[in-house]
Amino acid sequence: MNKKFLNKKGKLQLPFLILLIFAILIILLVLVSTGWVIGQRMNQEAISAERTALPTITLATVPFTVTTDPSVTPQIPQTTKTVNPTINTSTPTLPPQCGSTKDVVTFLLIAKDYEEGNKEGGGKNDYTTGFADAIRVVRVDYRTGKVTMLAIPRDLVVSIPGLEAHSIYQERIKMAYAYGYQYDTPGQGPVLVANALATNFGFQIDYTFTMNFSAFYEMVETIGGLEIDVSEDIGQFTAGHYNMSGFQALAYARLRDKAGEDTSDVSRIERQTQIIYAIRDKALSPEILPQIPELIPQFLQLTSTDVTVGEVNHLLCLADMISDVESIEMDETYFTIQIDAFGYERYVPHYGEIRRLVEDFQLP
Repeated sequence: MNKKFLNKKGKLQLPFLILLIFAILIILLVLVSTGWVIGQRMNQEAISAERTALPTITLATVPFTVTTDPSVTPQIPQTTKTVNPTINTSTPTLPPQCGSTKDVVTFLLIAKDYEEGNKEGGGKNDYTTGFADAIRVVRVDYRTGKVTMLAIPRDLVVSIPGLEAHSIYQERIKMAYAYGYQYDTPGQGPVLVANALATNFGFQIDYTFTMNFSAFYEMVETIGGLEIDVSEDIGQFTAGHYNMSGFQALAYARLRDKAGEDTSDVSRIERQTQIIYAIRDKALSPEILPQIPELIPQFLQLTSTDVTVGEVNHLLCLADMISDVESIEMDETYFTIQIDAFGYERYVPHYGEIRRLVEDFQLP
């Protein structure tokens, strides 16, 4: 790791974790559709122009919960066998740090897209319309200081719990966000996405963050753009080094086109990860780092989240103790890509493979 991110003790500087989460939240917007961007600078083509608009509904006030019961730790059977005493060489279990009562906390991060028909244009704090166009689950281990990010393809077909009365059984995971508001389910959009992930794959989620394209644009502009190396021609970007504005970063990471060919959502997720680390590097630069105390409240005002003040304090404390950061992205080992009758991608999940991945992701 670059030494400029370390303090005198050789540990990551205090704001790192909260900045990492900021970076993840910001990058989740890069898959939003080409509706409007601040200052009428967004592309004119709507990514879902022919879809039926969803109604605008008041933001959820129900506290976030996951209905799926947590897995039960198997009990070790008693034995009467006598054994010789030996020295225990196993690694002792570490207690959670920073005052957390949980060993591990998991965040569901959602980027809400824009649908032109929903008339969202100017509502910076409107989180009640559109789809979960990009999704990441972030696991923070308070014992070891390890942070792990797992990207969830937005077109993964899942069972949507609780909507059987509306004849909705299976759909792409991104639709769960819209259905949560359309049918006013408990906790609405973010919670329905969380419950779908729990029901289908066994995720245990504690908190949700949701971010829209306005927040992404403003945050990237605030930190002065991003340094990005484009390795090959893609869409309107030729290979080379860029200092991308918020609008350029948004356009770059949502592109599917590669030399005239559709590279699917998998390549876009890879570009998300690239921009995550570009945001981290810029935010920890000498010119931006002193501004962090002002950026944190500004950022939180742009998002919709149920994270408590206490949890934010725990994260700030843990930031100086981070031992590792890992990003996990699914490939076609975990799903089969199909094209539906409307020309949209559907990722048919390989349930066994994904559940094993989630089990490893959530290991104690």
